[in-house]
Amino acid sequence: LILQSICYLYIPNTSNYIISIMLPATRRILLPFCSSTLTRSRALPSIVHESNVNEKILANWRLLTAARSSSTSSSAPSPPLTPMGSGKSQQQMQQQDPNHMAPKELTFDMMKCVLDTTMQYILHGLTHHRLIEISEKEKDELLVLRWQGMMEAFLAAQLHTLAGFGYSPTEAGLQRYNVQVAQLIQSSQLDSTQQEEMKVRGRDIWRQALSKAFSVPMEDIMAKAGGINVPEARDMMHKVASRMQDPNILEMIAQRTNSAAAEAAPGTELNAKHTAVQNILVNEVYLGGNPNLVEQCGFEASEKGYVMMQCVMTEHQTDPLVAQYIGSAMMRVLQSAGLDPASLGQQQK
Repeated sequence: LILQSICYLYIPNTSNYIISIMLPATRRILLPFCSSTLTRSRALPSIVHESNVNEKILANWRLLTAARSSSTSSSAPSPPLTPMGSGKSQQQMQQQDPNHMAPKELTFDMMKCVLDTTMQYILHGLTHHRLIEISEKEKDELLVLRWQGMMEAFLAAQLHTLAGFGYSPTEAGLQRYNVQVAQLIQSSQLDSTQQEEMKVRGRDIWRQALSKAFSVPMEDIMAKAGGINVPEARDMMHKVASRMQDPNILEMIAQRTNSAAAEAAPGTELNAKHTAVQNILVNEVYLGGNPNLVEQCGFEASEKGYVMMQCVMTEHQTDPLVAQYIGSAMMRVLQSAGLDPASLGQQQK
């Protein structure tokens, strides 16, 4: 574990090898549209340079973010560990439950350690170097591609951290962790001070990732965030949600995702759909029109204004009304793209 951590911080080639071992191929993916799901969120962002490993990291992230709300409410309790005398091998237990080494429940100290470790990777490790590399591509690469690279780097750091706690470094491990986070927050184990501390730590991780990847000074983020209250944040998210559900936007999503899937190489159709939707969300929902939505919400009418808006909104991501606005809008987008759980389930059949 110490060797892996050192390699992840300082030795890129060894880190690539470790992550390539840890991450299996996953193709049942949804989309990381909503930045507010990052805790995480999620993440957003590539430490690993092999393209096939990048796709695996992104696939895991997409599954987690799009399915997070449903998995939190419906996931069954973790299966019990197999007794020592059962005769089952480590491999058999891994196949039955990829998280068999993960903690049965999460504590405040454990959650704080996960967040702190993830932050250290962003501040000092390979994640930091990868985010800086992304920031240097501003003139050569589209915003959506740099955003995806940022999310990959963010997720890779979190996966590596969770692996040290026994979670599977796949979507199954991320889901288990996020379910346990939700259970911890909903329980009576945390007082208001601890809950606020976790909120601030998660928010700051996301802001640091965005700040480094898109060269937005943290001082500017903090200054802007301090000037937006809850009613203003709700109004912003209402505008975003309304724009996302505009019939013209939904029709555009349906047409472009179908075209993207038809033109994609076999096995990459879902990735093509995701990229098409992300392009529409960024360039049509947020940055389309005159004035564009970002400018209407009081930010600079540019991609940096878009990034700044994502940074600032993390302050209010736990507000019930903000979550409701973005959640309902995201479901409409997923349905139009054929990426909602029902559509994906039919495709698998």
